[in-house]
Amino acid sequence: MSEVRVLYHLVRADFLERVRRYSFLGTLAFAVWLAYLAATGDIVVRLGDWRGRYNSAWLGMMMTLICTSFVSLVGFYVVSNSARRDEQTRVGRILAATPMSRTSYTLAKAISNFAVLCSMVAVLAVASVALQLLRGEDRHLHLWALLGPFLIVALPLMAVIAAVAIFFETTPILRGGFGNVAWVFIWAAAFIAGMKLEQYDLYGIGVYVRELTAVVRSLDPTYKDAFTLNLEVGQPPALHVFVWDGFSFSTAFLVSRVLWVLGALGLAALASVWFHRFDPARERARSSAGPRTEAAVEQSEAPSVSATHLTPLAGSRSGRWFPEMFLGELRLLAARRQWFVYAISAGLVIAGFAAPLDAARRGVLAAAFMWPALVLSRMGAREDLFSTRALVFAGPNALTRQLLAAWLAGSSALVVLTSGVAIRLAMLGDLRSFSALLAGTLFVPALALALGNLTRTPKAFEAIYTGWWYIGPLNQVPGCDYFGVTTANARPLQYAVFTVVLIASAWMVRQARMARA
Repeated sequence: MSEVRVLYHLVRADFLERVRRYSFLGTLAFAVWLAYLAATGDIVVRLGDWRGRYNSAWLGMMMTLICTSFVSLVGFYVVSNSARRDEQTRVGRILAATPMSRTSYTLAKAISNFAVLCSMVAVLAVASVALQLLRGEDRHLHLWALLGPFLIVALPLMAVIAAVAIFFETTPILRGGFGNVAWVFIWAAAFIAGMKLEQYDLYGIGVYVRELTAVVRSLDPTYKDAFTLNLEVGQPPALHVFVWDGFSFSTAFLVSRVLWVLGALGLAALASVWFHRFDPARERARSSAGPRTEAAVEQSEAPSVSATHLTPLAGSRSGRWFPEMFLGELRLLAARRQWFVYAISAGLVIAGFAAPLDAARRGVLAAAFMWPALVLSRMGAREDLFSTRALVFAGPNALTRQLLAAWLAGSSALVVLTSGVAIRLAMLGDLRSFSALLAGTLFVPALALALGNLTRTPKAFEAIYTGWWYIGPLNQVPGCDYFGVTTANARPLQYAVFTVVLIASAWMVRQARMARA
């Protein structure tokens, strides 16, 4: 069988396997939701008090930027589990017995990732046609002005995201939780850098910003740069509307898009260098010497059977169950951590006391809430990761007790890390900010438990929480700032309610699974 034929069948089989999953429907539902927000005016492109008339050119630009801004971030997490799924389901062992080369496998996975991402882009492209007709400001369809930006701007970006996903999966240090968290920062850095690049802007947003800024400035000489692509629920509409008929992409920009696609293919091929081809012996060798994979980390953190001492299962001891279970959950959170983890944690506590209060609330607290993210992410999925569900929930009232102990253990860790700032706020009598900080320490472990139980993997928390942290505390978006970087942003009651809902959700998911067992 030729290499091209092998590649085709690998791509086809992987894509068909994905589209038969409920997660694929969720992927399309996310794209439909973005289209709905654009249709209702909750996602808008504005230049101060100006916006464009909803014609084909403007909608093509706006929906393409929604692709490059939102789908590029979420899409990575949607497609970044294909190789790991083959490893978990043992399909990889079957593939390893075929003439498939390592490069063919990583290229096939990248192309399959690209096909899944293209399905999301296609939903938004079709929605843009419907949106123009529904808006009714200009019903004259110009298909190239409407769909051309998807082809030229969005698809090359999706190719890069697809290749980055398989590269992360095969690179030891990036394939686990660290890679899931790091992607948000890489995405943000590339987004900001793209705004300053002329032709090699991966996201394509800088090209549009420069063009539209020049158009608005010609209409309003007092206009100052104020380009935004945001969720603007409940915000007043733009005061002025201008007609924009689009622009022709330069030859240099078109060449740069081709280079991005070629770079994506090269990155997918490079991923094969670290791909172990599902060889268990090689995987063990790599995990014992060099950077540890996520599987190796999980195995190293799993309790050793030889060192475990089991006691007879007795009746419920209502007076002693909580301290024992709570301390057990704390020991699991602290298990096998390197010395520098405790050193950095102590440094965050000291910085909370010593730094100027404003800097401590903005910088130290943000770091303190992100530092234990990879540890907290496994709280809700630990029983599935280590196959200990039957053992953990064998005792009386174990579901409620273990859930409560795990939640309070995670909250206690955050309370310690944020204690410096919390004590200073309490001493100043800023009860609103103190309450918001306390609500944040209770909310984050509840989110980890709910998402871990729902998805049975730490990946969902790592992705959602990192994005929430970036949007909320780091950029101080009201309503998303879960620990109140400023007193004005504090929402203690809102996040207290969120915490109760999340804990209840985690309990119901576990109860349903135990009932089916």
